[in-house]
Amino acid sequence: MNTSLDDGQAPLRRGIYTILIVLAAGAMIGRIMAVDSVDRKKLQDYFEKQSAKELDALRARLERGKATPERTEAELAQKRAGLERRSQQMRPFLSGNDRSRWCTVRALVEEEMQVEGAPYAIDKVIQQPKWDTIDMVQHDGHVYSSKPPLFPTLLAGEYWVIHRLTGITLASHPYYVGRLMLVLNNVGAMVIGLLVLSWLVERLGTTDWGRIFAMAAAAFATFLTTFGVVINNHLPAAACAAIFLYAAVRIWCDDSRRWRYFLLAGFFGAFLVSNELPAMALFAPASLVLLVKRPKQTLLAYAPAAAIVAVAFFGTNWIAHESLRPAYAHREDCPQATSREAVQQAVDQTLREAGDPTDVAAVAKEAQAAFAEMIAEVYQRAIEQDREMVMPTLFIETVDGTVKATAEAKDREDVLQGIHQGIAAAAQDAAASTEPGKADPKLAEKAGRNVLDATSQADNPENWYDYSYHREFDGRTIGSYWRNPEGVDQGESCRGVYALHVLIGHHGIFSLSPVWILSVAGALFWIFQRRDRRLRELALAIGAVSAVCLVFFLMRPARDCNYGGMTSGFRWMFWFAPLWTVTMLPAADAMSRRRWTRALALILLATSAISVAYPTWNPWTQPWLMDYFESLGWI
Repeated sequence: MNTSLDDGQAPLRRGIYTILIVLAAGAMIGRIMAVDSVDRKKLQDYFEKQSAKELDALRARLERGKATPERTEAELAQKRAGLERRSQQMRPFLSGNDRSRWCTVRALVEEEMQVEGAPYAIDKVIQQPKWDTIDMVQHDGHVYSSKPPLFPTLLAGEYWVIHRLTGITLASHPYYVGRLMLVLNNVGAMVIGLLVLSWLVERLGTTDWGRIFAMAAAAFATFLTTFGVVINNHLPAAACAAIFLYAAVRIWCDDSRRWRYFLLAGFFGAFLVSNELPAMALFAPASLVLLVKRPKQTLLAYAPAAAIVAVAFFGTNWIAHESLRPAYAHREDCPQATSREAVQQAVDQTLREAGDPTDVAAVAKEAQAAFAEMIAEVYQRAIEQDREMVMPTLFIETVDGTVKATAEAKDREDVLQGIHQGIAAAAQDAAASTEPGKADPKLAEKAGRNVLDATSQADNPENWYDYSYHREFDGRTIGSYWRNPEGVDQGESCRGVYALHVLIGHHGIFSLSPVWILSVAGALFWIFQRRDRRLRELALAIGAVSAVCLVFFLMRPARDCNYGGMTSGFRWMFWFAPLWTVTMLPAADAMSRRRWTRALALILLATSAISVAYPTWNPWTQPWLMDYFESLGWI
């Protein structure tokens, strides 16, 4: 019996095989490009063995030097804390971005992590090694995640059930609990989004090959799968966008008056906005259009469903911060008055890092010059911004608290004099209380940098991103990362360069994911065709919203022109994936008719899959194009 598959469906199946093979090859190439020999498990085991040796060596050295038992135990404890942080190389939470939400989840559920009177405060969570995050704010004496609290609150409900049923926590079993929640939330959101999208593809596509190509692109060639390993807002936002678009198509294109579609559109459209605030550019005009088209269903189903999400969003934000504005809206760039505590912490930290300064006179002289120059810079910065520079009483205390220096800061000269006296006294006491040995000639420079950091912004309680806090497990004073962001977080100074890289450069929407070129072509095809007015309107709506959001991100202040931070793609536009997949359909259908156009489409698909697969284990890494540009010395 001949089973050569000549049953009329062979071309379709061969097309499916080709698409899947290309995607598999693209995923493999991406991982090959990022292959590395680092084995974190072996590295952690190695550090643990080395830590034991270093602790034994330190104990022996202290005992030979006849150190007191108290000093021996204190130094061993400090050394042990540092070694533990170095040894702990493995954790399932991959960056400060996703840990920020995990911290809130723990604070809401674990009793020992809760702060009385501040249910969303993460003060206790960040005191544990490896639970630090840069994505946090401080106000009213507590630190909080900078992420909107609604999504972490929903995750906390899920975590509460897991914790109550099993008794385990994210601290005791981070891999078990973390991976379980990632599967439930990320894989669940991806599957739901793709299932809904498959209906749209069937409804709006016209060829077998084009439909299969579009679904393959949605499943394997978008950064949504890359971000499946971390808790993030982009995956649920994309799923919401797919459901919202599905309901909108049923209402607008199919003239359905069924109440469930208005409920779906209202609820998931609002939840989309709660995860991606720029999505208001889609939700607001769509709401108006639906109100005009079907006022009864919009007012009685769509609006109440959206109101549920709105109340939850603003309600959780109010409980967390007593403010209707999200935490990240409380950020300003302006000079900050020096606080007594900030100066004390800065100098203490400097002395802890400085070793044993022996040349007291030289250190004091260098310190006076360094502080005079730096405080003058801060003072001048305040004058240029037309702000009053208020310097409260300076109180600088040395490491052991034996020498204190104070100065009433009535004007700039008093400020300088107080700082000079304080650092000189601190250096003298540090030299007198330690044995000669490791002199650090750069003490003044270190102290100057720390205090300049503490005096870098104006006293403004609304600037929640300007803070410092004391970390108990290692005794360090940690200042806000956002005072002096590093690398890509500094922002792109030239808006033209930023736009270039966002579109076709190292974070380019079309250079990293060239399959979206077909989405632009497909949208234009629908816009200029004359047969179906509603398809034209759908393409115009998606194109307009895409353009508005893109312009919004390109016109942000320089500090926000950071490509989404240290990430594998321009993540603020990831939620458009379902919308762009739909507009890709007419282009994919058209390219299915010729062999060479199918080959071209597959090349675009494979390149997109490479970009998706390149961040092998962590989406919070640079795109392959940025790594390549850096290797060439272009950036």
